[in-house]
Amino acid sequence: MQIDLSNIQIREIGTSEVGTLTAYRMAYLTELQGEQSEEYQLKLRRELNDYFTQALAEKRFFAYLAELKGEVLIQTEYPDHPLFAALADHDYPGFAAKQLKEREQAGFPPYAFQAVLRAEAPDMADSITFLTAAAALPVIAEHPNVMIYDPIPMKLSRLANLERGQLLAESPSRPALQAFLPRWREAIEMLKSPSKLRWHIEVDPLEF
Repeated sequence: MQIDLSNIQIREIGTSEVGTLTAYRMAYLTELQGEQSEEYQLKLRRELNDYFTQALAEKRFFAYLAELKGEVLIQTEYPDHPLFAALADHDYPGFAAKQLKEREQAGFPPYAFQAVLRAEAPDMADSITFLTAAAALPVIAEHPNVMIYDPIPMKLSRLANLERGQLLAESPSRPALQAFLPRWREAIEMLKSPSKLRWHIEVDPLEF
């Protein structure tokens, strides 16, 4: 179905609509993590509400709704990005062509393939220690086409009383990354970790 972009209306979201942002993010996290306990969901909702309220109030974060027979959420820390000028001009083809050229030059997706190892624990030190151990596993040296970056805290580093870190794996070849990930996962499962630490690997992450 072809959408008439001229019918799309874009408006900025303020602090009075934090609930909309929280609902979208909780749906995304539930899809990633699966259903959690009611207590976890309540803590998560409170912390997301606090995060979005403070970030919007301090203008560290901007959110927009593109409305067309429903709602599409746009969240950004960069409201002056060329994307929004392209949206206003309804110039998707021109923007897409420019972005693809820049991504090819920089080696970004879709010209590179990524997976993210994420860990969360009551203490950030435990998450980073676990990720550092995963980044030093001998199996990595057997896959020279895969690059492992240093572990870092996630942008939303604390969620539901857990401190979250992440580690990026990247390759110019999807088959190379696919061959690497099962062996890496097996090696990670052998690592000793605190009892309350949880981890997962996300392929083709939406954000990191």
